[in-house]
Amino acid sequence: MTKQEQRHQIIIAMINKDFGTNNVVKIANNIMAEMYGNDWESQSELEYIPGCGRQHAEIFHPLITKEVEECIDYKRVPIVSIAEQDGEKGVRLCVGDIDIFIEAHDLDDGKEYEWPDAMKRLKAVGKETFNKHQSYLIAAFKDEINEKMREIGGKELDDVCWSSTEDNSLYAWYVSFTYGGIVDYYGYKYGTFSVRPVAEFKKKLRT
Repeated sequence: MTKQEQRHQIIIAMINKDFGTNNVVKIANNIMAEMYGNDWESQSELEYIPGCGRQHAEIFHPLITKEVEECIDYKRVPIVSIAEQDGEKGVRLCVGDIDIFIEAHDLDDGKEYEWPDAMKRLKAVGKETFNKHQSYLIAAFKDEINEKMREIGGKELDDVCWSSTEDNSLYAWYVSFTYGGIVDYYGYKYGTFSVRPVAEFKKKLRT
């Protein structure tokens, strides 16, 4: 198992502990620096330290201490790959039991919507967007996703987008992809943000 895969495990463990606000990526990088030094990404691969998944994360960070039931299987290595679905190009993100297709461009070429109008527009064109939990995962692997987006000429995740998760009658959750870490907020529904269509990835049946 590579050091980058270890970092993925720690990120996903924290996300499933609802560490989805602000600093998940930063904390994971700090853990790796404590384990291997600040230049861990440029070093040759070292022998994998025993422990994996939740256990591995708990060993190296005191904040991750509690068992999480019914969380995704983060022992699996994430898949970030170019894909096509329903005639649209995009990127597939597969982490544990989360397997989603992210379209290459924002809805209606980046038009910004108030949250109620965004949800109506998605429904009208038969599309969906990510929920709050999926937004954590997308933000955690933003760099890998953006690398694939560039390969297909898609729009990188670099702005603020609505999620499908409603907070209450006045507020809904959105995510900023502008920063290096995960930043999520609930915002007044009548502010305007763009929307990135996201759907469950459809696996092709073998014939």
